[in-house]
Amino acid sequence: MFTYVLGTLFLGLPLPISSLKRWGTRMIRDGIYIMVLVNIWVPMQELAMVIGSMLGASWSNFFSWCGTTVQNQLEILSIIEVIYSTIQALGLGTLSALLSPLSTVSTILTISMTGIETLVVIGKIVYTLMGVFSAMGIMLIALPFRVGRVIGSSLLAFSIIFYAGLPYLPYFVQNVFGSVSIVSLSYSTAQQINTSVTSLLTQVIPNVIGISIIGPAIYLTVLGSLSLGLASAISGSRAVLPISIDVF
Repeated sequence: MFTYVLGTLFLGLPLPISSLKRWGTRMIRDGIYIMVLVNIWVPMQELAMVIGSMLGASWSNFFSWCGTTVQNQLEILSIIEVIYSTIQALGLGTLSALLSPLSTVSTILTISMTGIETLVVIGKIVYTLMGVFSAMGIMLIALPFRVGRVIGSSLLAFSIIFYAGLPYLPYFVQNVFGSVSIVSLSYSTAQQINTSVTSLLTQVIPNVIGISIIGPAIYLTVLGSLSLGLASAISGSRAVLPISIDVF
């Protein structure tokens, strides 16, 4: 309302300043558009929930998949630590060469677990604060002179797209990369250790990288692109609103 009233004030001033008149018309349009956004705020949140349900995804499955993935990685990491300790205890020259690859594998697993835990944090933020983010986005869009239009549109688009799309990430990753491989790793003899390390390097780690790093990165990039597109549509391009509003 403040933006709308300020626009009528600029438009009604007895001053022959064309730029001021243009801003008055623009702010009247913005005020009407913002009132539309305020009135569809709740339906937008419900639409995001409906889209997520139509995709067949749920937040409970998302958090469950994240927990299972991290648990599987912890099991692999614990076995690697046992193999690493066994090699150090045996002190054989042929096995000592495997210490460096095992250390690299442990680092990759740690990074991948950090990535999944980051997804959990993002998911909890979006799940619990979706309504707050969308309301803050509309509030920023409503600031006079469009000073918060870009940030507000981005925040509003982010809350809608990520709330609807992020729970589908496990299905995307499983369809493209499968699930974390739990192979049989033995460490009783030197031959078994060599076989286990080979399995880790050729099967387990490529699988973990795809599921925990590459897959989520691709999917988050897609969601980010959709958010940017929706933000552009909400904010309009070159002072043109996504809906046509005629003042006169």
